[in-house]
Amino acid sequence: MYAVIETGGKQYRVSPGDVVYVEKLAGEAGEAVEFDKVLAVSTESNQMLAGDQASGARVRGTIQSQ
Repeated sequence: MYAVIETGGKQYRVSPGDVVYVEKLAGEAGEAVEFDKVLAVSTESNQMLAGDQASGARVRGTIQSQ
């Protein structure tokens, strides 16, 4: 399962457990962050959702460092 998110004007393919280096985010190390601009999501059954189908999806993570 993975998602394609957009942040800082760039797109990233992320999966559970990934560490992703992105442009600086608001917040401090250890704080939770939510990416609400999700462009596509693959489901556990290998189905791809994109566009309006993926618009309600959210990706959550934690800021590791700034």
